[in-house]
Amino acid sequence: MKTAILALVAILAASAAQAQGTISGCVATNVASASSVITVTIVGSGVVKAIRTDRSGCYAFKNLPPGSYELTATLDLPKLQDRDTVALAAGGNVALDFGLFTKGPDKMIDWAAPPTGLAGLWAEADAIVHVRVIGASPRAALQPEFFTISASILAIFKRDVTLGPDGSATTFLQERWHHEPSAYSSSTDLILFLSKDAKGRFHRAYGPHVVFAVREGIVEAPSSYSQYQGMKVDDFIAKLKALSKDQARGSIKGCVEDDVGSVLPGVAIGLAGPTGKHSATTDMHGCYVIRDLPAGRYDLTAEMNGFKTITRQDISVHERQDTTIDLQMVGSGIIEIDWPVPAGGLAGLWKAAAAVLRVHIDSGVRPEGRSFTEHTATVTEVFKRPVPDIARNSTVMFRQELWVGEPIQYPVGQDLVVFLDVRRGIFYRTCGHFGVVLINGDRIEGSYREVLPPSMKVEDFIAKLKALSKEGR
Repeated sequence: MKTAILALVAILAASAAQAQGTISGCVATNVASASSVITVTIVGSGVVKAIRTDRSGCYAFKNLPPGSYELTATLDLPKLQDRDTVALAAGGNVALDFGLFTKGPDKMIDWAAPPTGLAGLWAEADAIVHVRVIGASPRAALQPEFFTISASILAIFKRDVTLGPDGSATTFLQERWHHEPSAYSSSTDLILFLSKDAKGRFHRAYGPHVVFAVREGIVEAPSSYSQYQGMKVDDFIAKLKALSKDQARGSIKGCVEDDVGSVLPGVAIGLAGPTGKHSATTDMHGCYVIRDLPAGRYDLTAEMNGFKTITRQDISVHERQDTTIDLQMVGSGIIEIDWPVPAGGLAGLWKAAAAVLRVHIDSGVRPEGRSFTEHTATVTEVFKRPVPDIARNSTVMFRQELWVGEPIQYPVGQDLVVFLDVRRGIFYRTCGHFGVVLINGDRIEGSYREVLPPSMKVEDFIAKLKALSKEGR
């Protein structure tokens, strides 16, 4: 009998495990700002979660019970939102993508000036190929600023590891802008200098300014490279093959994020190797690349104010290969932060926050080597509710960044009103110290002096919050 019961329990447990499903997807946006954060929240079937998209703009909620779910994708700066409802079957997998766009795709693009000469262009490109266009996919609703071009590879002059052999197919993105409203026609022959973005997609390096069309064996060159206009394609290809022999070098590239997964622009990357020192700085996406490196072994450092320096030694670089070194930097302690002052007074701060709560600090723990304190607090009043399970007398956790203007954490027993953001499922103070109002006796104390005079009584401040809640702002 006992054996039968154990077997039944095992079967039920296996059945329950199989019933778990996944909802995943990506969020497309035309906002390219390092300060922007995309959060995806999910509510339904007893589940309330929020996570931040990864570096590729994608998310995944796993181990979900079957049921109906409402998902919301939110971009914080500027404030954009997209919402949808899906049904998840037992053990199912649902793909749900979102689009957050500030304007239409027929935009002006101020293309950067390409390098002078083929050698400079060669060094900049991730791949150089001769292709014949097969066709263009219709512009997807979530990606209106691009045409996705399918093409057959005729020859590869500079190879990326993701490219197949000659005769195989590849895709690249053609930006849709006011001078190029239409996609390339099928059977068009092109020699392309391609760059690769953080999502692994190929784009035309410098847009249309480095695309060489081939018609009846003759090169039609862009204006930036008019010296090659009318050249026989065989002669032009010979020049590319010569560059391939002369510049058989490698590169080191990667992306840098902090200990909570936020990208880090402005990190100074240093590299020392056989030919001396090289340097780069991470871009708005937290990524860097150092090209044209002779094969050999290199030492890499990453430095940024407020973070511990990272060193990676004995990195191997090979000819015609990219070496990827992704890094995660940890805060070094008390840091400098230039907090943005909330616009629009108390109403603006309210609008920017995902939650507004009155809490009582129960504990605060600062992880070793980190520049924040993780507070646990009891909720005593809810003014703006982000999710249904936050209610009076419930417990909430939020982070207080420790910086030069605020080096001491809130003490246990402190009462305060806190305006909170959600990033990667973690609560942070909206606009740092500007989003906190301390309650001391019957008076309030806060850094946002424009709307929080120190003489204001607690009951008057609470009345303002309740008025905002009633207005549904």
